[in-house]
Amino acid sequence: MNSPAASEKKPAAPVKRAAGRNLDLPEHLKAYQGVWVFLEHDRGHVHSVSWELLAEARKPADKLGSRVAVAVLGGTDEPLEQFASEAFSFGADKA
Repeated sequence: MNSPAASEKKPAAPVKRAAGRNLDLPEHLKAYQGVWVFLEHDRGHVHSVSWELLAEARKPADKLGSRVAVAVLGGTDEPLEQFASEAFSFGADKA
């Protein structure tokens, strides 16, 4: 092999910051866990973008070793339990 010896390797490049912003999470926010998605619905139907967001929420949750939770808000005359149950098939861990 033509690779340099371990003692000759250069140190890793420093982590770049996006547009000069600090990407480190403040201490008071490190206790928060999970990825939340609010389901948007109207006239008995969940908007398709809510299902898309729920499926995409799985990616950062898996990367962080966290759970995906869905929040369904509405009145007593709406099928909120049905929406919550359906959310599990789109990747929710908790409703």
